[in-house]
Amino acid sequence: MKHRTAITLACLFMGCLAISACGYKGPPLPPLAKTRVLTPVAGLSYEISEDTAILSWTHEPDPEDGLSPVSFEVSSAVRVPGECEGCPLVFTVADTVPMPEMSYSKAVEPGNRYYFRVRAVGKNNVKSEFSPTILIEPGQPPAD
Repeated sequence: MKHRTAITLACLFMGCLAISACGYKGPPLPPLAKTRVLTPVAGLSYEISEDTAILSWTHEPDPEDGLSPVSFEVSSAVRVPGECEGCPLVFTVADTVPMPEMSYSKAVEPGNRYYFRVRAVGKNNVKSEFSPTILIEPGQPPAD
C-alpha cells in the first residue's frame, strides 16, 4: 500500500511539473504601438453631364487617431456589352486626385458599364480601405 501511495504521489508530482511552465522564455518583443490609419472615403456618388460622369466623395479623418490624406486614388473597371458577364472585374488606377479636391470626371459611352471605387492615400503611401464600388450605366438613372 505504501508503495502504491508513493507511486501515486510521484505521478501527481510529475503531472504538476508537466503542466507548469518550463521557464523557457521567447525573444523579447517590442511594445506594440497603436496603429494610425486613414479612414475610408464616404459618400461616393456621381452625376452624368452629357457624356461625362462626375464622381464626388467626402472624407473626414478620425479626430483621435486618423491621418490626413494627401491624395485620393480612383480605380475603375469597364465592362462592354457582350463581355464575360460572370468574369471578375479587373480594376486599374484611373487617376490620383490631390487634396483638397474630392471629385473626378471621366468620359463615358452609353451601353458600357463603369465601376468606380476610391481610397484615401496618405504620406509614405499609406492607403485606406476602398469605398464601396459604384456602378455607372450611361443612359440609365442612378441607382439609389
